[in-house]
Amino acid sequence: MTRQRADNRVDMRRQELTDLQQDQFLSQLRQTLDKLQRALQQNQYRVTGQVPADHDVVRQASQWIEGLADTIPIAEVANVR
Repeated sequence: MTRQRADNRVDMRRQELTDLQQDQFLSQLRQTLDKLQRALQQNQYRVTGQVPADHDVVRQASQWIEGLADTIPIAEVANVR
């Protein structure tokens, strides 16, 4: 999405990706998540803050990455949870 400013508002504009662009984006995302997972497993990170302060965000992030499918799904509509 890109922001486009008007006189008294900001519009968010989306751009549809081609199938190739989507595949490239998802491949790069997977590589980035794998790199983050390795850093978390090897204690090569520094937490500078978290909310709430008493939660283990590193463990939560690691478990979330582990739980992802090899192929990351794309929602058909923006409001899917």
